[in-house]
Amino acid sequence: MTSTLMLRDFCVNDQPWGTKQGQETYSDLVSEVDQSSDKVFAISLEGIRSIDGTFAREAIINLAMRYRGERNFLLTEVIDPDILDNLEMIATMKSQPLIVADGVKARFIGPQLSSPNQRMVSYILDAGEVKTSSLAKDLGVSVQNASTQLKKLTSAGYLIRKDEASVTGGKEFVYTTAASH
Repeated sequence: MTSTLMLRDFCVNDQPWGTKQGQETYSDLVSEVDQSSDKVFAISLEGIRSIDGTFAREAIINLAMRYRGERNFLLTEVIDPDILDNLEMIATMKSQPLIVADGVKARFIGPQLSSPNQRMVSYILDAGEVKTSSLAKDLGVSVQNASTQLKKLTSAGYLIRKDEASVTGGKEFVYTTAASH
């Protein structure tokens, strides 16, 4: 299940900026996330007119970094291209991937992936949910290679991994993104 965090509800105004406001917002967001059992959080920027890079770093990027590998975040209602530029710049600088979903399509901002990893992430974004074996078959890579890369992409914050019972009796991993929830 996905919880929606309305960023505007955590800010003193619709143009939050600076380190201090970012740290205050971060603390409030952490309290909210810690009270939830959900693993995926949509951070809606509805009602936010502008943010600067330091606020983005302190409130949003640091939140995603704190929970990397445990919980995932996606950004929604990012209407202003300047806001997106600020978020992308800081996500890249801090090596923290984030999904931006516009209702039609989702994409990652942050650090650039290698071509093979980008291909895997794009495949999962398009498919919504995949098992290691089917991804390996469809992309023409070994299951072992796919498994290793998918684990790394999960720990880096790109993917969500869940266990499912395999038809052979063991467990099989299924990978999704925060945009699929």
